[in-house]
Amino acid sequence: ALSGDPDPPPDEHADGEGSDSSGTGRRKKKKGGKKKDATVPVAAKVAAKPKLGGVWGAARDREETLQSAKLYVLALLVKVLQKTGDIEPEVEEAQQEVTFEIELTRQNKTSHPSWGFRWSDTKCEDEVFVLVSIVEDSLLEKWNLKRRAMEEMEQAVCVGDRLIEVNGETDYKEMSKMLRTADKVTLQLARGSAAAGADFGPSRDESDGETERKAQAVAAKEQRRKTYCSSADQVYETLAPELRQLFGPEGAHKDSIERLPLERCLQHFSGVEALEDEYKPVYNCTKCSKDDKTRRTYASRRMWLCSGGLPALLTMQLKRFRRYRDKFEKSVASIALPLSLDLTDYVLEEEQLKRMKPHIEKGLEDVEARCCAPPPPENSDAAASSVRYELYGLCVHQGSSMKAGHYVAFVNGGPSLEKERWYGISDARTWKCNREEVLKAEGYVVFYRRQGTGVAADAALAAAAVASAEAGEAVEGDEDGASDGEAE
Repeated sequence: ALSGDPDPPPDEHADGEGSDSSGTGRRKKKKGGKKKDATVPVAAKVAAKPKLGGVWGAARDREETLQSAKLYVLALLVKVLQKTGDIEPEVEEAQQEVTFEIELTRQNKTSHPSWGFRWSDTKCEDEVFVLVSIVEDSLLEKWNLKRRAMEEMEQAVCVGDRLIEVNGETDYKEMSKMLRTADKVTLQLARGSAAAGADFGPSRDESDGETERKAQAVAAKEQRRKTYCSSADQVYETLAPELRQLFGPEGAHKDSIERLPLERCLQHFSGVEALEDEYKPVYNCTKCSKDDKTRRTYASRRMWLCSGGLPALLTMQLKRFRRYRDKFEKSVASIALPLSLDLTDYVLEEEQLKRMKPHIEKGLEDVEARCCAPPPPENSDAAASSVRYELYGLCVHQGSSMKAGHYVAFVNGGPSLEKERWYGISDARTWKCNREEVLKAEGYVVFYRRQGTGVAADAALAAAAVASAEAGEAVEGDEDGASDGEAE
């Protein structure tokens, strides 16, 4: 300013350089500028941003100046160390690596199961995440579109970029876990070269962890199954001999391939059942849970029919429908109904009850009252016939849904199977049918009657009819005598 002219305004591209002596404000070209620019790290070459003024502009200029100074010092330090031989040349490339940070958020994994990354399969085998492509219409693609619209290309994710940190985690497995489970991730990436993507091999879809979770669930269930079986074997060995016969494993059953016998259903109903849920203990034992009320143990139970509680008319409903999600589906299992049904194998005998008495804690009186009651004295063969039944009716559901369909009934109007008279009933329509047609039907509700009940009922009806007829004749005779007396 010796010439007296005012100082020229600073040039925004001068980077702090002074003006020439003429005061024209032109930037003085410094010697060796190209050489100095060659040593500037890649991170210093950022995209030009809109110029800001005032306090905000000054703050940004100070921040950029500080960042540039750090990079200059770092570059000089690397050069000095290379000349002294303290570090290898590859370190310079690592120090000059450009990193940037992005943040992605999703509402839940149902709406967005993945972020949109497709990693190099070859690099993933080396536990390195290198991007080879981006899934269309994904959260990552939407992030890139927004960065382009805001002219922030330095924040856009490109092919060849390498993932180095996720939510503060740098381990490969931890980063993979964060990408699967977290709904908000802060990612640190290193800028790579898109041209090198050709050497990355095939891409690998980003996993939401469903396959791993299923495999872990299967492995955990298998481990619980082994623990359950081991516990069951140990408990069985400690059981008293009389209980082993009652609660031991069932023998093999030879079921028909075409139709399942009704007796097999009854065996399943009265067989030994383990009280567990996914091989986890669920039974609350009063002795085992004295100290810990939340403790659950493994247990087994078995159900019997009580001879004293068996009715003369036995009604059984087959489970033709099962709930699946929000609806009921009809079972396609074919059940073969026997004409004669013997319940001896499913009734608790008095001898079996005696063997269990020492091990029953409560309810023994009720069990004895129901299971040890004397058989009904219907005839001389009451003890044998009290658990033997014969088919005399069934109800069939026609249709595939529980909400709709049609019901058809079959009934034996005869007193027994020897004197059977089968009829089919569908609304107001009735027709005669034979035994074969009845047994081919798939029963939904089945009706059995104790053997001899129909004969006794038929005999009672016949006796009632005879008595009614005799009473009618006596009344008619009395009326005739009264009429003759009046005539005289």
